[in-house]
Amino acid sequence: MSKSLRPILIVTAIILIAALALILLIFVFPSKSSGDDAEATPEATSDPSSNVKIIDESDSDLVSFEMLPADGESLLVEIDRSEDGTLSYTVTPAAEYFDYDTSKFRSMMFSLTSVSATNTVELNAPDLEKYGLADPWFIVRSTYADGRVIDLYIGNATPTDKNYYICIGGTNDVYTLGSYLVGLLTRQEYEYRDIELFPYYEEEEAYTNISYVKMTLRDGTEIELSLEDTSNFSEGNTMSSAYYMTLPTQSSCNDTIVQSAVIDSVAQLSSTSILADITEDEYAEYGFDKPAELEMRDLLGNSVDILVGGRYNSSYYYTMLKESPGTVIICEATAFDWLDVNYIELMTRTAWFVYITDLESIEYDMDGDFYLMEMEHGTRETEDGRTQSTVDATINGEPITETNCRRLFVRTLTFRIIGDVTDLSSIPTEAKYTITMHRINGDDMVMELYELNDRQYALGIDGVVEYYIYKKNVTTLLNAFDVVMSGGELPMSFES
Repeated sequence: MSKSLRPILIVTAIILIAALALILLIFVFPSKSSGDDAEATPEATSDPSSNVKIIDESDSDLVSFEMLPADGESLLVEIDRSEDGTLSYTVTPAAEYFDYDTSKFRSMMFSLTSVSATNTVELNAPDLEKYGLADPWFIVRSTYADGRVIDLYIGNATPTDKNYYICIGGTNDVYTLGSYLVGLLTRQEYEYRDIELFPYYEEEEAYTNISYVKMTLRDGTEIELSLEDTSNFSEGNTMSSAYYMTLPTQSSCNDTIVQSAVIDSVAQLSSTSILADITEDEYAEYGFDKPAELEMRDLLGNSVDILVGGRYNSSYYYTMLKESPGTVIICEATAFDWLDVNYIELMTRTAWFVYITDLESIEYDMDGDFYLMEMEHGTRETEDGRTQSTVDATINGEPITETNCRRLFVRTLTFRIIGDVTDLSSIPTEAKYTITMHRINGDDMVMELYELNDRQYALGIDGVVEYYIYKKNVTTLLNAFDVVMSGGELPMSFES
């Protein structure tokens, strides 16, 4: 060896020995910092390894799976395979009001037999409680053809990355799983239900297929409409309209308004999702203590009867099938535009129309019997946060109920036109009845009724005689005064 190389090799050896000694010093005798005594947390023990396959089975070997929430009803799905490979399912508890969506069972089979963790947190963890896995809030149990049972425990949410701690039952190896997959694996029983509220009809199809609609408004007003058989119109459908109203009164309808205000709306009825199962004690929270109601049928025999609660938000309503009380379904708000409909607007032409909130009083001269109904208007807030109008009323100074005031007012509006006056010479010179509406803004509307025969009257508004009406409209109003003045309560429905 050259003498000139010997010093270089010696120096190099010394440097290597020193470096090795330093490494041993660091890893064998690490320095102790104040943080070493702190209790370990799930974050502090995390291992950066990821995408660990913790369940890797064949879905064809899966014979059942069971959802076992710590708080709630369990669901057992047993899988039956026919010789041709067709799958069927036996579910416990069996569906009572709804069928189950079997496509979700098939999806669950794929998801459950191939589970990859997002991260390894701690292998052989001495304490599962800090991860929520000593007493997990959800267990998904899968059973295979060879008799093996795998329990997937789902624990607490992680502090930062929206995952969940998981482990396989009987082990102490802790991993994390993404929240999306956890959501699929932890579906509650009600989330597997298949709910088809009513067939969807587009535009013109709805007008020829939806045959019956009954709407019960939140104030109890019932509006019942039927699609007429054009070869056999109902006896009371004097105008041969496509739709016939049977509640709260019997009347031909303004078909265009019925279609735009009612049919276009109810045809949008479809479920968005099932929100929850609730108890009667929770009804008020969702607006079902004072619900509206929608009943509907089509020509094929499909039907639905649904209760309408409060708003879920600006776009949706809470609803509930009447036959399945307690299951809250979220539906599009557009299907409930009818909630504020006024049935008078749905009828064939009426002689006059005004909102009760615009009136100060109504003066009746009924062939020598005089009545003055005076009104004071106010508002109140409903339990679901809506503002509702109120009215305090008297007749000839004596208080009457708000119900009687409103129902008497409706009968005052219900003078249905059956034809236009063509011969003014046949009209008597003196009106038998006169009704004057006094608006709050100071304007008046005056109706005069002229008796023509035992069936018909001529009707004039503000001095202009234009229409013919049936005498029945007049007798209905006279009978209403008899009930109110004797202290009775007017029924909601009446004949017109």
